[in-house]
Amino acid sequence: MPSTLVKSGVSTDQKQSVSGIINKHSMYETTVAEIIDTAEVMGLNEDHIGHLCMPDKVTEFKVDFEGKVYNGARVQYNTIDAGGHDQTTFGGFRFAVPDEGSDATELATGLGIVMMLKTGPRKSSGGAKGVLGIDGRGLLGDDNKARRVKLCEAIVDGLYEAGFYDKSRMIQREIDGKLYTVPPDVMAPDMYTSPEVMGYLVEALAKKPGMNLDEARKWFNGKSVEYGGLSARAESTGRGGAIYAMEVLIKHPRLTSMNEMSAIRVAIEGFGNAGSTFAMHMKRYIPNAGLTAVKEYDGVLVAEEGCEIDTQKLMENRRQRLPLKQMQTAGILFSEDSSQFWGSKPDVLIPAFKESTVDLSEVDELDLGRLRMVLPLANDALTLDALNSLTEAGVVVLPDFEANSGGVDISMIEHELAVTGGNLTDDEVVVMLEDGMRERVDNIFRVIDEFSSMDETLAYNMRKAGIIASIETLV
Repeated sequence: MPSTLVKSGVSTDQKQSVSGIINKHSMYETTVAEIIDTAEVMGLNEDHIGHLCMPDKVTEFKVDFEGKVYNGARVQYNTIDAGGHDQTTFGGFRFAVPDEGSDATELATGLGIVMMLKTGPRKSSGGAKGVLGIDGRGLLGDDNKARRVKLCEAIVDGLYEAGFYDKSRMIQREIDGKLYTVPPDVMAPDMYTSPEVMGYLVEALAKKPGMNLDEARKWFNGKSVEYGGLSARAESTGRGGAIYAMEVLIKHPRLTSMNEMSAIRVAIEGFGNAGSTFAMHMKRYIPNAGLTAVKEYDGVLVAEEGCEIDTQKLMENRRQRLPLKQMQTAGILFSEDSSQFWGSKPDVLIPAFKESTVDLSEVDELDLGRLRMVLPLANDALTLDALNSLTEAGVVVLPDFEANSGGVDISMIEHELAVTGGNLTDDEVVVMLEDGMRERVDNIFRVIDEFSSMDETLAYNMRKAGIIASIETLV
């Protein structure tokens, strides 16, 4: 990796652990390329690019579970703000088997740099991601609860032995004018983890020397309510995405006419937490939107013109892990052919599965004469080629790390409540989420107005505008 991308605060071992990532992990490579391109528009130098593109801290750890040893990594970006002050990093922790030729550190590095962009506009925080290289699918279900508890204990053991929870790492943070001692990094649910898992991690950490439940809660967000979590957090990523979409439809000159359409056809790729909660809250914020196509691991549903997929019924189908085919009914067609999803003629596309699922082959199957907006709820869901192809065709692509930031914003609120001992009602949390997403959208349109003379593509490539908004607070 070029030396200009290495921070002076990164140790030799850490430099070696992330060397070569730009060639081996597409998410990291794509994001770095976008940051470099955006930095040129902003007139930034190589030192700025180096500050943005290299993690500040890489913690690699091992987890001994059921007779096997699994590798894990936690990667933190932007641990020091532009004024030179320590700040807490926030981001998910997932169970995922890295692609062949990759490992947990590489995957966490690619995911973490996107989290840095997501937390950027919130200023007093950095971004992080954690990965344990284990297949999380085999840990689902009530019959695996005891195994999940044991795994969480093993994860905390591994992180503890790696020095992650060392008291010397604690930092000072000012909240509402008062100084508090807080963790340097806070984990949240991600792929195949959950509020339940965060609670088990809290319990495991509370048993360590010098810890208790109150202290352990500060290290985790997205917890179940009994561990100090916020019940509104579970729906905040999808709900925040619906709020973000509404605000863009109101304010974007190319898209305002969609508010007068009798029906907006919405296609969602991936009906997990983010995709399903977006669908659940969609009509509250966009009344004329209807769910007309869904792509899942076991097939595709497509609604005929004039029909919609029953969101509540589909959520129950997924909760019970029933075959998607059972959702087929009059006007709703099931297929195992994924091309039926991409060819379903949506007005709005919501990629909500995982990174790099939308490439040129998928773009070729979309009706670009009809598609108006893409709102990714999965980080880096579009490859760079797909992003460029869509925006060149006049499709507005929203920044994933902004549109799906509702969970992060609510996690930060949860963290502050855990530190200060404060309380908020669910209604108060939802109002803060709505206000926060509107603030993010307004900031993006400010950037478009300010920089459009230097880059006329920003009105369509809103992801790039989002990167500018983040970088403004990071350098």
